[in-house]
Amino acid sequence: MTKGITKNQITSPVKIQRSRELRKQMTEAEKIFWKRVRNRKLDTLKFRRQQIIDGFIVDFYCEELSLVVELDGCIHDDPNQRLRDDSRDEFFRQRGLHVLRVRNHDVINRFNDVIEKIRETSSPPTRSLNVHPRLRDPATSCCTLLPSEKGERK
Repeated sequence: MTKGITKNQITSPVKIQRSRELRKQMTEAEKIFWKRVRNRKLDTLKFRRQQIIDGFIVDFYCEELSLVVELDGCIHDDPNQRLRDDSRDEFFRQRGLHVLRVRNHDVINRFNDVIEKIRETSSPPTRSLNVHPRLRDPATSCCTLLPSEKGERK
């Protein structure tokens, strides 16, 4: 059960300070996402930004959906960063959380598609949102991330 996963954590003051700094220094995509979901604007779901979960700081977290939303820029195309992302995503999945990785470009230019992906997690039947292999978008040199069926990597 993932409800309350952020409660009663032992979190270092350094990590708390870093989370606060990240909230003050949001990327353009994070600002757009936050503006559209804050104060329960999206289907009355509560999102938190720069939430600490077991020592990791995630971009956005919705406890009702057990959903971590990570907004990725082009740095996430780097093979070493991909390995770190995959390891971190698996860490969250083992705790019963869904992870949705979305390109910054998609938040800025295709926000309705991003919202639809989030809504898919709240509609029956529930399904795991895993990442398809990253497909390079020639227009942005970033990766394209899509939800997978049945929680399997394809």
